[in-house]
Amino acid sequence: MKTGIAVIGIIIVVFLGWMLFVEKGEAPDDGVIVDTREATYDERVQVESPTERQVVSSRFTVSGQARGFWFFEASFPVEITDENGNQLLIVPAQAKEDWMTEDFVPFEVLIDVGDYEGRAWVILHRDNASGLPEHDASVRIPIIIGE
Repeated sequence: MKTGIAVIGIIIVVFLGWMLFVEKGEAPDDGVIVDTREATYDERVQVESPTERQVVSSRFTVSGQARGFWFFEASFPVEITDENGNQLLIVPAQAKEDWMTEDFVPFEVLIDVGDYEGRAWVILHRDNASGLPEHDASVRIPIIIGE
């Protein structure tokens, strides 16, 4: 009898632990920084140009598609930093179609970093109108600026 009670107790403890610590199948779409050293794809953002480690001129286009929730008022910030994280430029990427969807929406933005040459990062930030840190997310792509 004591063994049966102990087994039931263990089952209850395991079940309660499972209920407290197991996520219920919801994919996170906030607060994740995706470092795309291996791919320019994320379930929320697909970057067509530039590709990783691509050598680009000081004027280049960032294009691809992002889920509608990545935008706010049809845009999201694209930041260019040097390899040390110093900001060179931040500009809005514009949706090329209706952004009020959960589907992928094409975007494009022209970048001009002037006379900067060297390693850099293209960082696509989710537009977080709430300002709450738990809604921040970004995708980073390493590039080389120079000819």
